[in-house]
Amino acid sequence: MKRIVSLKSNKNFRRTYEKGSVFKSRLAILYLFPNGLEEKRVGYSVTRKIGKAVIRNRIKRLFREAYRIYYNDLKEGYDIVFVARKAAVDIKLEDMKKCMGELFRKSGIFKC
Repeated sequence: MKRIVSLKSNKNFRRTYEKGSVFKSRLAILYLFPNGLEEKRVGYSVTRKIGKAVIRNRIKRLFREAYRIYYNDLKEGYDIVFVARKAAVDIKLEDMKKCMGELFRKSGIFKC
């Protein structure tokens, strides 16, 4: 398995928000932008409106784990940003996996 590359710079996040495609579900919003590279990069955003640091970090851990499960099934060459919604506060990993699978199906970035 290849190493998962993270989006780090504010410039890349902004470009993905402004020019990318948007797909929404009950738990999260997916922003998708073709980056022209031979790799997919991912970023996670959880605002302070969601809760305190413990809650925000838990949601990010769930995002990372669910993304890791789908990583090999996704096409290369995209910047992906997940933004948590308020409903994501009390969820389990299984719910996050379902949500992420649904968002990936909507966006059409599954390889098959």
